[in-house]
Amino acid sequence: MPLFTSSDLSRFYSQGENEISSERPLFVDRYSPTIVNLTSNYTLPDYVLSIRRVTWLGWKLDPLPQRNFREVFQSAPQVSQPFWYIYNNVGQNQIQLFPTPNVDLAAGSALWTTDIPNCVIVEFYRATDNATFVLPPYIKRQLLKAYVAKRAYGIDGPGSNVKLQAYFGKKWDQLKLEFYELLDDLYGKPRKLVMNEIVSSNYFPGEPVLPIGQFGVSVDEGY
Repeated sequence: MPLFTSSDLSRFYSQGENEISSERPLFVDRYSPTIVNLTSNYTLPDYVLSIRRVTWLGWKLDPLPQRNFREVFQSAPQVSQPFWYIYNNVGQNQIQLFPTPNVDLAAGSALWTTDIPNCVIVEFYRATDNATFVLPPYIKRQLLKAYVAKRAYGIDGPGSNVKLQAYFGKKWDQLKLEFYELLDDLYGKPRKLVMNEIVSSNYFPGEPVLPIGQFGVSVDEGY
């Protein structure tokens, strides 16, 4: 009889990927709500972790904290094209468009291309779905098997092993740190687009010289 069931290993495999996507913004997705006339509050999917931007017919809306909304606008209702979205103290995974929309807009489908000027788009960091939004294949198996081993050796039963659990726990933390550093380099490190100043003409290649056997036979001038 195996020490660990396949259902437990699969569950841990998915949980490890979910932990990474929750700790470090990694997966970018877009969502388009159906806009209803005179309705300002809209609920986002549960997998939305943080909003990157909101656009109205291609125009970017500015984020507006609830406190600033109360202080500046005194919660006064206004109906027009929205210029802001209120993102906190509205409700769980909800945003409020302000001013309140005065038109009906259908949800878009081609959110990265042709539907950008035709609908409202919320771009956000999301949690993994363990199917489409997953870790890159070059690191996924190596990274997640450490998490699976850490969790598996912590289950009460014949497979329990405190030393192995601690070992794979440290390995998991180290692999995560290396992966996060790689992401920081890929997304945040400035690129070198300009060459350094050339301080010596020796940088350029010299004139081409034929091999010694291809100079031909020398003769005196005039012959």
